[in-house]
Amino acid sequence: MIIGQESSLGYKSIKVCFRPGGHGGGSKPLFQAVDPMTLVFFRYITAVIGLSVIFCFTSRSQSLSKDLGGSLKSDHKDIVKIALCGIIGQGAFSLFNFLSLFHIGATENGIIQGMQPFATVFFGMLFMNFRMNKVQWCAFITSVLCIYAMSVGPTNSIDGGTPTLGYIYVTCSMLSLAWTAHLRASLADNYGSVVSMLYQYISVAVVGFFAVIAMGLDLSQIFIILDSPLLIFLWRQLPHSAVLI
Repeated sequence: MIIGQESSLGYKSIKVCFRPGGHGGGSKPLFQAVDPMTLVFFRYITAVIGLSVIFCFTSRSQSLSKDLGGSLKSDHKDIVKIALCGIIGQGAFSLFNFLSLFHIGATENGIIQGMQPFATVFFGMLFMNFRMNKVQWCAFITSVLCIYAMSVGPTNSIDGGTPTLGYIYVTCSMLSLAWTAHLRASLADNYGSVVSMLYQYISVAVVGFFAVIAMGLDLSQIFIILDSPLLIFLWRQLPHSAVLI
């Protein structure tokens, strides 16, 4: 059973390695139309709604609820872990990623985001006594090749942008996701993948609500997305882009 789980994680890692940085390039038209903080808030509001609907269906199936989660009851000792995974691993990841695209191109963003598998493995070895199997090593090498291919590709310059600041933002984004990867995996083991992600999305949505109110942001910007078929398509991809494991 353990071998099967490790192989599954390895195959998922390969899938991630084949699409490093996809989140950055695909989200660029969105952040150009909507304020990044507002975009992050709406992203997780829609994610909460979507996962709530999914949970309503999966919780009724005994076979599905075993892996995806069948109850919304949580252990109080996991509240801090849920908040860290949600606010840092989801919210900070998205916000810093969007902010970086004001200063660097999608190619540069993709190169840094493509380092997520490396950072995830590093944190796992450092704090979780994690060791990779042969399939995961294959994913690791594949990721190296993908990043190299992107690094020698064409680059983009952003008018008025500060490249150094952009690289700092995208590095913070990448590390936010990688640092919490193993915590998110442990939550998924305890509560099921759908329920654990729903917890995290709720925590981001709550914090995002207070942040949007405090900053006095214009929430009517959501209609900019709703009026554009292309932006609606990109918007529908966002809630799934941070789920690596």
